[in-house]
Amino acid sequence: IDKDLSKIPIIIADVKDEDSLKQMAAQAKVIVNCCGPYRFYGEQVVKACIETATSHVDVSGEPQYMETMQLKYNDAAREKGVYIVSACGFDSIPADLGTVFLQQKFEGTVNSVETYLTFGFEKGYKPSGASLHFGTFESAVHGFAHAHELRGIRQQLFPTRMPRFLPSLKDRSIIHREEIVENRWCVPFPGSDRSVVMRSQRYFFEKEKERP
Repeated sequence: IDKDLSKIPIIIADVKDEDSLKQMAAQAKVIVNCCGPYRFYGEQVVKACIETATSHVDVSGEPQYMETMQLKYNDAAREKGVYIVSACGFDSIPADLGTVFLQQKFEGTVNSVETYLTFGFEKGYKPSGASLHFGTFESAVHGFAHAHELRGIRQQLFPTRMPRFLPSLKDRSIIHREEIVENRWCVPFPGSDRSVVMRSQRYFFEKEKERP
């Protein structure tokens, strides 16, 4: 890009040092936090960003973390006029924006959505090295271990239920074949896609009166 990047300074900050986080955040308009698991390394950065009126973006796929941040800091972020945005990586942009795109383009009323993710092994794709980042693996392990926390968080965050509309999607066994993906074996995706999509749909329903 014809730019000398060697003179760009590096700012050292430590999640155990609150002042260092504030000094870092104060020098930016947006902090992009790529360091997980966020249940350990996320909230301190979010708090520093809000206190310094700095927006925050992360690539979290951890529903407990994301919804806890919304519960604890939504009002403070609004008062400061900043955005705290999670799930800005592979989890869960395709599912979230894909659902919105489908609602916009579908010639009718979208009632339910299913998404499918396939890996290209049968087409000669060979991943180099580890196929799962250790931070992602660690986040998943802790997410499963603390999955029971979600009910209590959501009861506080969303005290009223969203309306449900029929017909609902058909029940399937956990492992099943699906014709839509060339009759392959399928299992539910254990990530945060569904919870992220539901948060967006709830926002559209409550704030913009759209049918979820």
